[in-house]
Amino acid sequence: MQMKKILAVVMSLCMTAGVVSYGAPVITQTITAQAEAAAEAECYSFDEETGVLTLSGEVDGNALRGLDHSYKFNVRSIVAEKGTVLPEDSHCLFMDFINCTSIDLSNADTSNVKNMSDMFVFCESLNELDLSNFNTYNVTYMNGMFYDCESLTSLDLSSFYTRKVTYMNNMFSGCKGLTTLDISNFNTSNVTSMRNMFSDCTNLTTLDLSNFDTSIVRDMSGMFEGCSGFTSLDVRGFDTKNVRYLYSMFEGCSSLISIDLSGFDTSNITDISRMFKDCFELKTIDISTFDTSKVTDMDKLFDNCTELKTLSLGENFKNIRNNAKLPNGEGWVNSNDPETVVSGIGGYAVIENSGKNTYKRLPIEEETYPTSIKVEYSEKYHQVRFKWNKVEGADRYGIAVYLAGKWKVQAQNITDTVYTSPKNLTTGMTYKVAIAARVNGKWDTANAIKNAVTCTIKNSYVKPDREVKYSPDLYVIADEITMYLGPDTSYGKVTTIPGKTYLQELGVMNNNNNWAFTEYKGKCGWVQVVNEFGERQIQIRSQYVAKPVIYLYPENETDVHVEVELTEADLSTTYPKYNNGWDVVAKPDGSLVNKADGTHHRYLFWDAVNCRTEFDFSKGFCVAGSDTENFLKEKLSYMGLTEDEMNEFIVYWLPKMEHNKYNLISFQSDKYTDSAKLNITPEPDSMLRVFMTYTSLEDAVDIEPQELSTFERKGFTVVEWGGSEVK
Repeated sequence: MQMKKILAVVMSLCMTAGVVSYGAPVITQTITAQAEAAAEAECYSFDEETGVLTLSGEVDGNALRGLDHSYKFNVRSIVAEKGTVLPEDSHCLFMDFINCTSIDLSNADTSNVKNMSDMFVFCESLNELDLSNFNTYNVTYMNGMFYDCESLTSLDLSSFYTRKVTYMNNMFSGCKGLTTLDISNFNTSNVTSMRNMFSDCTNLTTLDLSNFDTSIVRDMSGMFEGCSGFTSLDVRGFDTKNVRYLYSMFEGCSSLISIDLSGFDTSNITDISRMFKDCFELKTIDISTFDTSKVTDMDKLFDNCTELKTLSLGENFKNIRNNAKLPNGEGWVNSNDPETVVSGIGGYAVIENSGKNTYKRLPIEEETYPTSIKVEYSEKYHQVRFKWNKVEGADRYGIAVYLAGKWKVQAQNITDTVYTSPKNLTTGMTYKVAIAARVNGKWDTANAIKNAVTCTIKNSYVKPDREVKYSPDLYVIADEITMYLGPDTSYGKVTTIPGKTYLQELGVMNNNNNWAFTEYKGKCGWVQVVNEFGERQIQIRSQYVAKPVIYLYPENETDVHVEVELTEADLSTTYPKYNNGWDVVAKPDGSLVNKADGTHHRYLFWDAVNCRTEFDFSKGFCVAGSDTENFLKEKLSYMGLTEDEMNEFIVYWLPKMEHNKYNLISFQSDKYTDSAKLNITPEPDSMLRVFMTYTSLEDAVDIEPQELSTFERKGFTVVEWGGSEVK
């Protein structure tokens, strides 16, 4: 296995633009000069006193990769200036900066990057990494991206666009310091390799993989190898029908107590060697759905599974040989015939299996507590349901919760193997729950507590599922108003809102007794609107106008003054800074120089809040979330955006839209341009303003298609795009 893993790492390090190189060097330009001579180049400068490496302009990947190791050794931090553009091939770009503790790439433009493989490999001292503005729309390779970044403690990659990524092998391998990793929004539908993806992430204890699409993954070998912090892993949603390799998948998960592999399709698997090796705490493994008909390597499958006492096999798992190294102890028996040893007398079990059977290792220990507990959470009712395995001989089950430093019994007369908590548990709370069984009149509370599970009550809310309507200029005139989790006082309380408070309305529901779905200080919930003049009227702060950007294309270099005149919204964020407008020098290629400070820009950015415009959804398009990318490409191109403009539009909006079941989309014309006028001097010869509004839907609706116009560029051309999500 070690040779397999080493080869996997080497291949990851050599992967460039999809081609594996076995002999030719990846670096084509080597810098061997002294640090003083290498202190400056066109794309970087180095301050030897502070240890700060500053990137600027268009970064030459070969120049940065080719820095001598002695030079990299002195770098303590890396910062990208505004206007920094990372190369299309950014593989190994920051490799071996072993003493660098912080990297700030928040100003770097990564929109053209396709290869991020091994990007931060061996940055072993790195503990601060700002990727908040990373544009990963065009990236196809992320293998080894954070390999051996062992000092990183947290990574929030929830904004990463990964739909085009094909390789994620070794992506977080060796990140021993990671305690939190947010990849909950990863789209892995095109990923083919997840080999060693999380290997040796020894401090990770939880990982949300519920959104992973593994339908075309071929290699999951070593995926969680050495993840010694996990006590459980939820991989029930994994689609493994195309997987060929599972070797070492859970090897070294030394704290793993339980794992549910009931959904695994192994009909095409050829290698499951070392899959559970060194899983010291695993007591039960159910692989009754495994089909080993194509497996050629089962070596050390159960090696060092010293606590394994129960093993379930199915009709397509024919036998276990000596080389699987299943500890035999006093022998294994079929649970249907507990008197007959079926595993031989050697140190490792040899079992011929026929049909579906559960085997137990002698001496058989009578179960006195549930060993497999599943937790289900209801967002609507804020309650938890626990399900567990039946304990032989148990006539009662009990539930205890750890509160204020003590275990408190909640119920102890449960006869079924399921328990549902009361509704409206406190949001944000994490509960530790133990489930005990009474066998022969005795409660085994010690083992129940040892195997307690935890569950967190999420701060969620009931989303509206009816027609959304908007009306402005209302406000709270009562002394206070209560926000609930749902459209009824029986739902849990979210918070109390003071009178005359501005709220953002997310929807007034026609058939919910005038309950409005609202937001207050980041909390979402429901409040009741009695009538137009009633005591519970609320102010509605309307939708947010997001990221309009303005491109200027004069025929010759021109001084241009631009103002945004808003009549139904309030200007919020601008860049560069808006001071009674923008004064820039515009060039024919679209590049801009801000006259106030000399900074360079591709476009002018603004957004607005408190938008009071009632947008028109009488015509538009109902588009499935998964079809949004193709829809936007087609319509934006038709309306006249260039490929670069279209790409920047899609990069911003697609991550917000593609995960919705459906999007109701309408491009606004007069409704937008009348309320947000652009005053530009000199006056442009042609101007295109694309403003998209959309709302997410659970079900498709019929809508009259919107007729869109094409745009012809002539003379001094101005292009603007923006949008608003109508919630």
